[in-house]
Amino acid sequence: FVGADEKRRWWCEWLAARISKYNWRLFRMAKILIADDAEFLRVRITKMISGDGFEVFQAENGRIAVDTYKEIHPDVVLMDIELPLLSGVEVTRRAREAGLKIPVIALSAHATEDYMQVANEAGCDLYLTKPIDRQELLRAILECVSK
Repeated sequence: FVGADEKRRWWCEWLAARISKYNWRLFRMAKILIADDAEFLRVRITKMISGDGFEVFQAENGRIAVDTYKEIHPDVVLMDIELPLLSGVEVTRRAREAGLKIPVIALSAHATEDYMQVANEAGCDLYLTKPIDRQELLRAILECVSK
């Protein structure tokens, strides 16, 4: 068991060891698209990361995600894999087939290998399970932005 202070210290050390001033500037200005049909989750994630300097956009279904993706050219997409109208898996697959290299972090309530494999085969870069942990999310975003 890791105490809160120890966990916070570990997180700060981990972050400092991986970010140059240049990468931190990129990290701080990154555009993030959150594509999830659950409004409370979009709002929660927005609140989690907006204080870290991200420009956050939201989409509540797959079609809106595609339109927003084309319009804003985000640095990272947080994609629910079970979106209505057009699934997050299908949105990601189409983006990859079109040659788009924007990192996609799959979000799902399913922590099974089958779902992870489907997301990976569609072209998702990372896979996070809900409920979303703030530090894990920031770590994943940083990993994607600093590539």
